[in-house]
Amino acid sequence: MRVKVTPSDITVGRALTTDLYNEAGRRIFRRGFIINTEDSRRRVLAMNLHVEVEQPNTTPASLPPQGSPLSAHAQPVSISAADGNTATRRRQVLYDFNQGYTSPLQREGENFFSLLDYCITQEQHICESICQGKTDQCAVIEKLIDSIQQLYAMSPDACLGAIHLDYEHALSCLQPVYMALLCLDVAHGQKLDAATARSLVGAALTADLGMFEYFDVLVNRISALEPEEREYINKHPDISQQLLLANHITDELWLRIVMQHHERSDGSGYPNKLKDNICNEASILGTVVWYFAMIMQRAYQKPLPPKVALLKIYQAAQNSPDQRALLVIKQLGIYPPGSLVRLISQEVAVVLERNPHSSLTPTVACLGLLGGKMYAKPIIRHTSGQNYAIIDAFVSSEPIDLDLNELWGRSISVDLKTVG
Repeated sequence: MRVKVTPSDITVGRALTTDLYNEAGRRIFRRGFIINTEDSRRRVLAMNLHVEVEQPNTTPASLPPQGSPLSAHAQPVSISAADGNTATRRRQVLYDFNQGYTSPLQREGENFFSLLDYCITQEQHICESICQGKTDQCAVIEKLIDSIQQLYAMSPDACLGAIHLDYEHALSCLQPVYMALLCLDVAHGQKLDAATARSLVGAALTADLGMFEYFDVLVNRISALEPEEREYINKHPDISQQLLLANHITDELWLRIVMQHHERSDGSGYPNKLKDNICNEASILGTVVWYFAMIMQRAYQKPLPPKVALLKIYQAAQNSPDQRALLVIKQLGIYPPGSLVRLISQEVAVVLERNPHSSLTPTVACLGLLGGKMYAKPIIRHTSGQNYAIIDAFVSSEPIDLDLNELWGRSISVDLKTVG
């Protein structure tokens, strides 16, 4: 049961003790999120959010509680198609679902998803510090770029899996990290030099600085934007650039990407309605921003499956002289890691790993039969064979409990080339 958030539920400078949900039931702020200013507190209270209140426990003591790791085995849920959300965005950082395995994503004791959480938390700290007027964040941002690159080096496909499945933080600090990871993936595919790739990652992390304090409020607006809000959005690239300059960021390409990432070759973009001289990296970031606007939950729209979002980008590119948006499609593939798909075997699966030779035949982990029960453990399939070919994207009518550590841990990925 959920009840409306009250002023006593939020204290400036103290971590939230519970998750906060919007009226549609989507988690907006995660337990542990810190609101550091009174202005931010007032904005959050104005969002009409709710908290979860526990109801009396009527589950017999002999049965595992629903939603626990054991319940997937004791009482499997059926998988059916519909137009709702694709999956519960759940992971376990400290608890390994398959005990006894050590994740191959650990490097010197660091866990992939722990490092991801660290990056998102650092992004929040940096943005809040800059918005509070601090001008000493240059070195901290550079260290965050290093962490993003380390995260990507651990597993590019796990990064994309998280992008499409893991929304455990507020979008204002989560989306920039995910944009940076996707931009780094595109940079890798395009063989951009290290300095250019670093500038692109830095720009992705800081492009929305100018609207950070209002981001979560704006993306959860159901009503149309007020004229002054639209004007504020149109000005945010310039505000972001000025905040970066105040923090001694002098990388010219980084600053140019931030300034141009919402410009469009037909002159419909902002803030300067440019048609020419939009740099390649700004075009990449702009496409990534558009992609995230389609696949991430907003109060005013349901998220699109990755395949559908990529198709929209492709269709738009066909009518534009600027074909650079296709670079993102080429890198992600039709079914990027983290996509839910339906196989010809009538199984539902999540994409684990791209096939460098064909975007239509990635490696997947089958979760169960369509309309049937979930498997006790995911089963690896290679979709290049006729027996397990992908038919289409899949959208679930019920939440599907996914453990991302399991999907991208040793039990799944240690022998992808020989299993299935």
